[in-house]
Amino acid sequence: MKQRLFIIIVLNIFLINGLFSQYEFGIEIGTNYSKYNGDGYFTGWGLLPAHWESHPQLGGSTNLTFNHSFTQRFSYYLELGYHTYNNTSTIGNGSSYITWYEDGDYSMQYASFSIQPRIKLFKNYDIGFFTGISIQYLIHAKFNGALITRYYPLTVTLETFKYRDITTFREGGYLYSLLGFDYRYPINERFKITLDAMLFTTINKSPYKARSDLSETYLRNKGGSILVGLSYTLGNKEN
Repeated sequence: MKQRLFIIIVLNIFLINGLFSQYEFGIEIGTNYSKYNGDGYFTGWGLLPAHWESHPQLGGSTNLTFNHSFTQRFSYYLELGYHTYNNTSTIGNGSSYITWYEDGDYSMQYASFSIQPRIKLFKNYDIGFFTGISIQYLIHAKFNGALITRYYPLTVTLETFKYRDITTFREGGYLYSLLGFDYRYPINERFKITLDAMLFTTINKSPYKARSDLSETYLRNKGGSILVGLSYTLGNKEN
């Protein structure tokens, strides 16, 4: 009985896919606004707590998109993206008496791959709801600010940095969860203007090492983005 039910479901999926199949390729460009936060440890004078305080700034995102609609309402997106996340942050390490911290602007660039199932909400308007996951890996990171130490009550700036490459201080990548809405406005039978608005948050934590190996902070990132683009439809068929 279960085998028959499974076969019927599979056949229905293939029949529906044969009745309607539409493919879209597109490009999207937009902005993001995100905030890093995290906690860790500092090993300079024993195992002491470390904390990342962040103030979000605007960044940028670019996506190459592929969409396959296998029914009138259901589809999925595959996306390749490049993202820049900017923050003004302070990483504090140590105790209330002896502290090292980095204070300045951080810019981090990531490459991403996303998969997003989508449902069309209205029959006459191509407004959709989507959710999914995104795998992002660090390409480059830089820091523009200062390394500061505080021996209570004195504060001393040890070193200033201008666009210091900190790529090697980051490890691994992020797994993001995505949630958003989009709108597809048809220009003609083939081209559409696209508008996406989404929220994102990291599922895992990624380590950042400040001041060589004396501190390690485990970071999360969350925020939102708005993107505008253009898509082209291929292989549209309706029977």
